Amino acid sequence: QNFLDFPCSFPTVDYFKGLIAGWSSLVARQAHNLKVVGSNPTPATTSFSGLCNVLQPDFRTSKKGTVPAKCAFLCPVTTTSGDFSGTVARSHGRGKMASVYTRGKIRWIKFYPPGKSEPTRQSLGAVDPAWAELIRRKLELELHLRTPELRQVELPGNILETLGDPPAAPPSQIPPHLPLPAEPAFVPEAPVARASPPVREVLGEYLAHIEVENSPHHVKNKISYLKKFFGSELLGAKEPCKGVFLGETLEDVRAGDVRRLIDSLPVGKKTKRHHRNAFHSFFEYAMKCGFYEPSNFRYPNPMSALPSYYEKNKKIVFLTQPQIDAVLEALKPSPAVRMAAAIMIYAGLRRAETLWLTKSNVAGNLKFLSVVNKTDEEKDLESSLKTGERSVPILPPLKALLEPYLESLKSEWICPSPRGMQWDGDNFGASHHRLVRAAGLHHTCLHYRHTFATQRAAGDWSLFRISKTMGNSIAVCEKYYAAFVDPSLA
Repeated sequence: QNFLDFPCSFPTVDYFKGLIAGWSSLVARQAHNLKVVGSNPTPATTSFSGLCNVLQPDFRTSKKGTVPAKCAFLCPVTTTSGDFSGTVARSHGRGKMASVYTRGKIRWIKFYPPGKSEPTRQSLGAVDPAWAELIRRKLELELHLRTPELRQVELPGNILETLGDPPAAPPSQIPPHLPLPAEPAFVPEAPVARASPPVREVLGEYLAHIEVENSPHHVKNKISYLKKFFGSELLGAKEPCKGVFLGETLEDVRAGDVRRLIDSLPVGKKTKRHHRNAFHSFFEYAMKCGFYEPSNFRYPNPMSALPSYYEKNKKIVFLTQPQIDAVLEALKPSPAVRMAAAIMIYAGLRRAETLWLTKSNVAGNLKFLSVVNKTDEEKDLESSLKTGERSVPILPPLKALLEPYLESLKSEWICPSPRGMQWDGDNFGASHHRLVRAAGLHHTCLHYRHTFATQRAAGDWSLFRISKTMGNSIAVCEKYYAAFVDPSLA
């Protein structure tokens, strides 16, 4: 609290420091320590009487430890080095004080506005420290003048005449550091509203993009996924298909409508996941090219709200040796289908990789198969391997079946179609399905691939070797086949 504005006679500052020495000295603090036996819990100084004895009689306390209400304190004084007045000023309520702090190159001021219990922080810009201190002192004066008690007080006219106009500060008292010029405030530009392009235009750009980035059969698959929602007319597809989309722009596409379409398809979760990924990829392209402005910046792609359609805790199906013999016996009517099944069982190839094998991919000594990318010039198709090129060893069971089969093979393809050409995957699947069902079996090509992995894991193969041979990641092999590894060989 500040009493310096009252007309009174003050001794030196050292005298005031001595009055509160009972609070600041080490001896007094030890005497007030309640944990020390025999200490005195009574403060060394209990009132302002020592201070008031040096003041005018009208400012002295009427009772011990109290100050008359008419003696309102006018303004605080800043704490400076070697000055005690600021210490007295800070004993007043927190709502009458201000402080300056620095964040980076910017100085901020913190204060409590009148009538508010929460502090307010305002930026002063990159100002000089001395100038910021002057602003803080003037703000404290202004806060005190705005208290309800002082706002009702008006100085008499004779006092105002005596005071006169405030004198100009002498040149010696002008702070040498002037405030630095504040940087202009950043004003963001207003977003330019533009009309969204029609869906037909965006789909056309996207199809031209995927034709460059993907193989022809992948482009065909993505078109078939999008066609079920947008319709063949918007996509320019040859096969007619009526879509469910009735809007005009991408803003009219709702994730809920896409989800209901995918859920209604009579397909497995894997195919549903392919549909979901196709729509997600389409919107990613639209956002990158500026065709779609996201409304939710936390989840900009609206197709992120679709389910993942991943199967958790999926049980793999593999064949035992008696079942392998039964499958190979059931496929004898079609040697090409039988050899394809044997390659998938004993070499671990995918169905697409098996159907792309030619005689040139078989080593002359029948020790390994080369899985490489190829192009079918007659159909203008590319193999587009999923995991890159690799070599796969030919195990003895496969070699025993492959050696006599190659001697009678007339086509260049290892597993040719009935017309001697590269076999389409769907047509091969239909032929395989018909043969195994006729024998009362229900195995698929994926079961053959699982059979290869489980047999190698139960043998002396590591998961790393299995993953490299099958073209999988180690994490995938560990997820599905770690339980079949012999612990004594791990």
